[in-house]
Amino acid sequence: MIIVKLVGGLGNQMFQYAIGKHLSIHHKTILKIDKGILGNEFQKGVTPRKLDLQLLNTEINLASADEIESFTRLNRNRYVRGLMRYFPSFFKKAFISESGYRFHANFLHFPVDTYLLGFWHCSKYFSSIRETLIKEFTPKSAVSENNNIYLNKIKESNSLGIHIRRGDYISNPSASKYHGVLDSSYYYEAVQLISRTHPNLHIFIFSDDAHWVIHNLQFNYPTTYVQNNIDDQSVFDFYLMSQCKHQIIANSTFSWWAAWLNQHIDKMVIAPRKWLSNKKQTWSSVYPDDWILI
Repeated sequence: MIIVKLVGGLGNQMFQYAIGKHLSIHHKTILKIDKGILGNEFQKGVTPRKLDLQLLNTEINLASADEIESFTRLNRNRYVRGLMRYFPSFFKKAFISESGYRFHANFLHFPVDTYLLGFWHCSKYFSSIRETLIKEFTPKSAVSENNNIYLNKIKESNSLGIHIRRGDYISNPSASKYHGVLDSSYYYEAVQLISRTHPNLHIFIFSDDAHWVIHNLQFNYPTTYVQNNIDDQSVFDFYLMSQCKHQIIANSTFSWWAAWLNQHIDKMVIAPRKWLSNKKQTWSSVYPDDWILI
């Protein structure tokens, strides 16, 4: 069995599920979820989360406490932990803890019984099961009448979805320091870049702070501010964003997934060159090769 520990909001949970799904398909075994940390303020300054994957058409099998313990006891020896990470094929059962943002090219050698701990922000872990993920990463609930109006406008126009992430990036000092907040110049430069080849744009703006965006960002194109998808309904912001023909994403897994799931052949995706505020870290593994970084 493959067990993956869920940490973070919807976007992070999708990354964790995706690598677990690929590994479970590869080994022809079941994928189970460890959701124990969700809903708990497990570390000061970290935003508590819940099981958002259940809002999508994913297969949720929860791991039992005994199943989780059978793996976590393997993590108590740091020397063995290092061996499992770099020489996984030597083990029949492994607890694998991700090391930074480096792509672990040997991940398909993780044994059939593996517990995964990490963020796994790299499409190389799951690009070969893209069609499966496109089907599963859709909202479980029916699209509302209001969101259908947005959806029709998106399909009928040369739509550009822009995600402005604020929320806990602003209100939570720890999150702000760790992630960093993109300033307006990033979005203006990105729109200008896309407009060179796609001049007849209709912009759709998605944000967890619509009031700030409406009063601080104005573009010289028809603009629709997508609003009222709050709490569990925010999954429809993600879905609508993924239906746009082009995307400008934030340093956020929420809009990363919307762009990756975009099925338009000629799409343009603009992403921030810096994924987190750590200036020493490189982020080459986070982005697909055809995305434009500024």
